[in-house]
Amino acid sequence: MALKLTSPSFQNNDDIPVQFTCQGDDINPELQIQGVPEDTESLLLLVTDPDAPSKTWLHWCMFDIHPETNHIPENCPANYAKQTHNDFGNPGYGGPCPPKHKHQYVFRLYALKSKIGLHEESSLADILFAIEDEVIESAELVGYFQKS
Repeated sequence: MALKLTSPSFQNNDDIPVQFTCQGDDINPELQIQGVPEDTESLLLLVTDPDAPSKTWLHWCMFDIHPETNHIPENCPANYAKQTHNDFGNPGYGGPCPPKHKHQYVFRLYALKSKIGLHEESSLADILFAIEDEVIESAELVGYFQKS
């Protein structure tokens, strides 16, 4: 079975419910993980907005997630796994909050060959560089949001 990332909160390529955005409770949706490859040493989750005006915006990076993890709970506690700051400058999850128009949000899960050492201030470029030669497999879940 291939690595798979889903959510009971929204379907792939569907709208993200407002409670998981800056116009709601700004908490992460529950995520479900299946098909982690046997040789995985850690998982890494990225949530990004490739439609942001100036750059791909980092909304969440959780890393060194135990490979036997099969879900990430809604409103995940900060001590669930290591996390970097997002591009809002805060630790952990920062929900969709596009300035205008509908934006795409990519939840991407990576199965990695090892644990990686990231600093809490690591940028998206730093993160992608750190995992470049570590990725065994990846899966994604895409959602959309536009402010009302």
